[in-house]
Amino acid sequence: MTILVYLRFSLAETADLDEFRGDLWAMAELAEEQPGHHWSEVGQSIQDPSVFVIASEWDTVDDVRAWEHEDRHVEIQHTWEPLFREPLVHQRFTPWERPPPSP
Repeated sequence: MTILVYLRFSLAETADLDEFRGDLWAMAELAEEQPGHHWSEVGQSIQDPSVFVIASEWDTVDDVRAWEHEDRHVEIQHTWEPLFREPLVHQRFTPWERPPPSP
């Protein structure tokens, strides 16, 4: 079963957005090496430059959990948590597939 992951980061005014963006890209590259990872997309809000969104696809919830506990990932996350303006939004979904039309 495929798992889609949605993350939303909202940073405080004191956060260095360029540094955060660099860490996001480093994490995106590291995620590519993780078992079960299919793809990740990182975006910055055009309405509020301090808001970033990540969407990714994984094989299983266990793959996502392993990534969430990967040492470098945890280190980067703990570095930025004190600079979150709002709590991190973290959601997991299973994609819905449209059933075939009835004959």
